[in-house]
Amino acid sequence: MPGTEIVRMARKAGIMTAAASSAPGWKTMANIAAAGLDPSDFDFIASGDDVKRCKPDKDIYALSLIKLGVSEREAVVFEDSKAGIESARKAGCRTVALMTTIDGASAYSAGADAVISDLSAAVPFSTPEEAEELLFPLQKGSGTVRYGANLIRPLERRMPDSFIEKRAVEAARKAWEHGYAPYSGFRVGAAVVSAATGRIYPGCNVENSSYGATICAERNAITTAVAAEGVIGIDLIAVYSDDDPPAPPCAVCLQVIAEFARPETRIVLASPRQAPVSYTFSELLPMPFIFPTMR
Repeated sequence: MPGTEIVRMARKAGIMTAAASSAPGWKTMANIAAAGLDPSDFDFIASGDDVKRCKPDKDIYALSLIKLGVSEREAVVFEDSKAGIESARKAGCRTVALMTTIDGASAYSAGADAVISDLSAAVPFSTPEEAEELLFPLQKGSGTVRYGANLIRPLERRMPDSFIEKRAVEAARKAWEHGYAPYSGFRVGAAVVSAATGRIYPGCNVENSSYGATICAERNAITTAVAAEGVIGIDLIAVYSDDDPPAPPCAVCLQVIAEFARPETRIVLASPRQAPVSYTFSELLPMPFIFPTMR
């Protein structure tokens, strides 16, 4: 099988690897050896002996994700059969089909995200980002884009930025009116614009007698968006406060925003007495923490 050096290349680039086969354990090990690889080249090996339901059920990939300690959004599966593609997709993983034993049309109909001739088409690379670009070269612009730790397909057609900003600031202002701040007296409203849908989700700060239980407006808006859409990307976030100059998000909120934002995501600050001012996310938090497997 050409291109099997991808396994060692991935390990060298800091990417965890697993082999997941519906074959019995002895046959799985024989196949690994026949490919010129060693069991030590993998962080985990799953065979048909480890699950009750084999492909096209998701069990073998679900088990692999658990053993590796990663989410389905972090994983890319290489498959060369319709049953394998369906299994990976049921587990929620992005799937690259190899046209070694299946044609492109059948692979896409089974749910493959990308199709390549064989593994040699996915090398060489030295970082996870280079591997991503090799496998999913169309996932830019109008395709899938990384927002923080997540891959999002943003709207291809959208209203002008000035219109979106005006609507977001107004939504944040309305949320500000309902801020619950009996202790500090400092109300804050926020509004998050979803990159995938263009929908605007408001939130206000909610204080608590136990100060540590207080939650900021920005985080309330984000959790509302996630509850409505699941994984989100933040196209813009507006923050409205009774402060001069307008108050930016706190450090904790900026770190939460980092999970769903791009460096160029705009953060618009507004108040009753001053015109809105705009910053990019990277200007407010130039070095956010993103889990290493997602860098």
